[in-house]
Amino acid sequence: MYNSAKFGFLIYCLLCMALMLSSSCKNDKGRKLARVGDNYLYSSDLNGLITPNTNAADSERFAKNYVRNWVEQQVLMMEADKILTDEEKNKDIQIADYKNSLMIESLRQNIVNQNADTTVTTAEIKEYYMKNRKEFELKTNLLRLNYFKFKKGITGIEKARQWFLADDVNQTAKLMDYSRVFAEFTFVNDTVWLKFDDIAKEIPLKAYNEEQFLTNNRKTILEDALFLYFVDIKDSRIRSGVSPLELELDNIRNIISNKKKIDAVKKKEIELLRNAEKEGITEIYKTQ
Repeated sequence: MYNSAKFGFLIYCLLCMALMLSSSCKNDKGRKLARVGDNYLYSSDLNGLITPNTNAADSERFAKNYVRNWVEQQVLMMEADKILTDEEKNKDIQIADYKNSLMIESLRQNIVNQNADTTVTTAEIKEYYMKNRKEFELKTNLLRLNYFKFKKGITGIEKARQWFLADDVNQTAKLMDYSRVFAEFTFVNDTVWLKFDDIAKEIPLKAYNEEQFLTNNRKTILEDALFLYFVDIKDSRIRSGVSPLELELDNIRNIISNKKKIDAVKKKEIELLRNAEKEGITEIYKTQ
C-alpha cells in the first residue's frame, strides 16, 4: 500500500503523463486514479484542469484534492441513488431553471457592457447627496484640522504660540517657517476628514468629551508631559449628523453607476418583450 506522500507523487506523475500524451492519444483514458463502485476516474479526466505554468507542488496538491473530492462525490451519489425516490432524484426542472438563470444573467451582463453608460458626473453625485442625506448618517465624529507638535521649552516657542493664536496670514506664514525647523511633527492638510478616535491617538484628546470639544474649540493648545500641540480645527461633523460629501464620493458614484446598469437592463428587457409581442412571438392565455 502506498503512503500518502507516495500516492500524491504517483497521482502527479500520472497527471503529467496524461497531459503530455493527451494531444496524441485523445481516445486513451489513461491510467486509473480512483474507483467507486463501477465508476473510475482516469488521468485523462484531469486534462485541461491545470494550467501549463502551474508549478509541480501546486499541480500535485490540486490532483490529490481533485481525486479525494471525486471519490467523496461518487460515494454520496451512490447513497443518494439508493435512498431517494424517483421524484426526489428528478432534478430536470431545477437544472433547466438554473441553466436559464445563468444564461439570462450572462445576457444582462452583455446588455450592460454594450448599452449602459455608467459615467457619473459631479453634478449627479451632488444631486444624489442632497436628495438622500439621511442615507449618510455618521457613526463617528470627524474633523478637518492642522496641528503642530513641539517639544516644551524649545527656542522661540512662546513666539510660535502667539503666531498660532493670531488670525493673520503673515503670522501663520511665520509659524509655518518656524515649524519646518523646530516641529517634531506637522500635519497641514485641512481638506482631509479624519476620525476623532484616530487623532486622539496622536494628540492628548482622550480626556475630553468628543462632541463638546469639537463644538467649543477652533484653535487650542494642548500639552502632555513632554510636548505642546497646536491644534487648529477647520471643520467638524458630529456623529449622528450627515457625513461630508467628500467622504461619500466613491460610495455615491457606485450607487449611481449600478442604478444606470439596472436601468439599462430594464429598458432593454421591456424593448425585447414589446418587440416579441408585436411580432406575434408571445401569447398569454387565460389560466381559467
